[in-house]
Formats: sequence, C-alpha cells, structure tokens
Amino acid sequence: MRVTSTLTDRQADAVQELIDEQGVSAAEAIRQIVDEWIDETNETEQLQARVDELTEQLRVVNRKENKAEQLAVTADKHTSAVERMLIEQQRRRSAGVVKRARWWLLGDPQADTELDE
Repeated sequence: MRVTSTLTDRQADAVQELIDEQGVSAAEAIRQIVDEWIDETNETEQLQARVDELTEQLRVVNRKENKAEQLAVTADKHTSAVERMLIEQQRRRSAGVVKRARWWLLGDPQADTELDE
C-alpha cells in the first residue's frame, strides 16, 4: 500500500532519528515505527487481558476469604454456645437435691438470665 502523509515536527524528528541511527530510508523508518506500534499495541492488549484475569482471581480469593472469616465467626459463636450449655449442664448436675427441688418449684433464676442474653 502506498501512502503519502504530512508529519508533525515531533513525528519527523522520530523518523529522522531512526534514519540517522540505522541508516535506513524514510519509508523503512516509518514501516519500523508502525511495526513497533503494532507490537506495542498487541503487548498492551495481552497485558490488559492478564490484568483482567488476575483481577478476577483476586476477586475470587477475596470472596473465599470473606466466607472463611464468616465461617470462623459462626464457629466461634457455636463453640461459645456449646461451652455455655456444657457449663450449665455441669452446674445442674452438681446442684444438690434441695436446690434442684427449689428450681423445679420456683424456677432457676440463672436460667432466666441466660434466656435474656
């Protein structure tokens, strides 16, 4: 393809720099610049795709981390509840007959406060 174009001073300086460095014609210098631009564009697209992929992986890891934290909190709550139940069972087992009878007749005041919690 044959193209005729007018270059800005900046563009002309870049072409002239390439001509001086490599001793190529103006047409070859422009072809090299266009090839470099194509390569850079492809690399940029590949890098952006990689960034998108890593961003999605990070999002998945963060979701898993949040779920793990929620599970840990839930497990702690259940563990605390089980511990309280075991302590209450031990308290009731260790209570004497008179105290148990009083609890049966009047209710267990400590059990009432536990229900409020």
